[in-house]
Amino acid sequence: MNAARINISGVLVSVNPEKITQVKKAFEEIGGIEVHLQTDNDRLIVTVEEEQGGDTMLALHRTEGVIAASLVYHNFELYEDAGPESEARKQSGLVI
Repeated sequence: MNAARINISGVLVSVNPEKITQVKKAFEEIGGIEVHLQTDNDRLIVTVEEEQGGDTMLALHRTEGVIAASLVYHNFELYEDAGPESEARKQSGLVI
């Protein structure tokens, strides 16, 4: 039986207003990042889901046009049978 730790983070991202469309497209290409809201003052409210490491968070920070990214929420879930199609991940909606 495999175990995996799924990190779920809420991030407030300040973006250069001239590059907001480019940043949103880059986030789609990175994967694991979901944009929930764009504010009137060029900030994005996003969630990041990833299993191990922090590569997705680093990619978010390094995206051209991102001025700052502030972690505002973090949680992790531990799944015992965490294969890509495990029942626990299907039920939680975290099948990637």
